[in-house]
Amino acid sequence: MKHISIPLFSLIFLFAASTALRAQDGSFRAMTFNIRYDTPDDGINRWDNRKDWVADLIRHYGPEVFGLQEALDHQIEDLAGCLPEWAWVGVGRDDGKKGGEYTPIFYRKDRWKMLESGTYWLSEDPEKVGEAGWDASLPRIVTWMKLQQLATGRTVFFANTHFDHRGTKARQESALLILRRLATLLPTDPIVLMGDLNSLPGSMPYQLLEGSMLSDSRFLCRYPPYGPEGTFNGFQLGAYGARIDYIFVNDFWKVQEYVTIADHLDKRHPSDHFPVMVALSLKPL
Repeated sequence: MKHISIPLFSLIFLFAASTALRAQDGSFRAMTFNIRYDTPDDGINRWDNRKDWVADLIRHYGPEVFGLQEALDHQIEDLAGCLPEWAWVGVGRDDGKKGGEYTPIFYRKDRWKMLESGTYWLSEDPEKVGEAGWDASLPRIVTWMKLQQLATGRTVFFANTHFDHRGTKARQESALLILRRLATLLPTDPIVLMGDLNSLPGSMPYQLLEGSMLSDSRFLCRYPPYGPEGTFNGFQLGAYGARIDYIFVNDFWKVQEYVTIADHLDKRHPSDHFPVMVALSLKPL
């Protein structure tokens, strides 16, 4: 399936890709993308009608590392089959195996080496599989991995998550739990945290993350952010709703570009969320 890209963005970002993004300073693209779980209730927007498009979008924009949310096991397998250049890690949140939604992380096998990976649950007992924490309506997880960049030898810590959509306390406590875990990595490791936080800018979970060791990449980029500010569209063309999808980074990074990808075809979007992508480069040691 062909899709319509944003023409101006394509010119800007592909130019950046041809210059800085393959440089030896550790530059690369990272993406967060809530792909919407497969449900027959979505009708024309059900996964079978979108899966090739989602794969085409990822291949076209070429993030070296990307995190997905709401991905069921068969959806991940569909994408992995279309994107053989990427490997992935993750487990289902219900049973720590294949049950329920994943927050998987994909990475380019020819540019990164996986060193460590794992999953923990956003709850009072993070190692208890399938646990829904605090006032959350569902189990929620963080998938993480340490990758070594082959071009530079640098090690980067990536984490991908999806906060609860109902539990106010759960979202706040989830942010605090993630920060406690990330604090053990400082001051040595570059960190990239991505995901659907179901939280607006200015909310308490956002403030906890933004006001700590991390910064919202949207406000660090060298050039003005491109595309709509909102990231939720509900499968409605022109519905640029709330900004709830984020990529946070720590002080090891320069943010070269930031874009919300609002591609569409025949009045349809590939998901009910827009993917967010950044071009990152590591600061010199």
